[in-house]
Amino acid sequence: MSATNREPDTKLVELLESLAGARQEVAVLSEQAKQLHEKALEDSGYNALKRKVELAKNAETLFYEAIQALAPLKTELPDEIKIKTFKEAVFDAPKAREWSFKNFTPALILDEKTFGKAVKEGHIPADIGKVIETKKVQVAQDLSKYL
Repeated sequence: MSATNREPDTKLVELLESLAGARQEVAVLSEQAKQLHEKALEDSGYNALKRKVELAKNAETLFYEAIQALAPLKTELPDEIKIKTFKEAVFDAPKAREWSFKNFTPALILDEKTFGKAVKEGHIPADIGKVIETKKVQVAQDLSKYL
């Protein structure tokens, strides 16, 4: 579990189990849909299965979003959930564009990714862009132990 060897929140474990099941169902249904698609695109069974895959994907998204919302509120997390801090550039696009025309020619066509990198590297005045730290929840791909 976590570094303190205490049990993680049971709701998070339940959500991980649900997410693992949803991922497994998406994988199985996707494979079935692929095989059926190869046989006959016009088959009504294919279209029904395709709808089931979409529903399973929606369920997977809902469970993932629930974990994203709940995990930051917990102190003990299963090993499959990590909360990492990322640096993110935030800036006022109109000011950034105006400043770039005078001072930062690589961003003449404002490429927000390029400009964000310049913000992170400290090349942009603080009143136009700054670096903030944001926490993002990451869930491991392998959730087989929750199935």
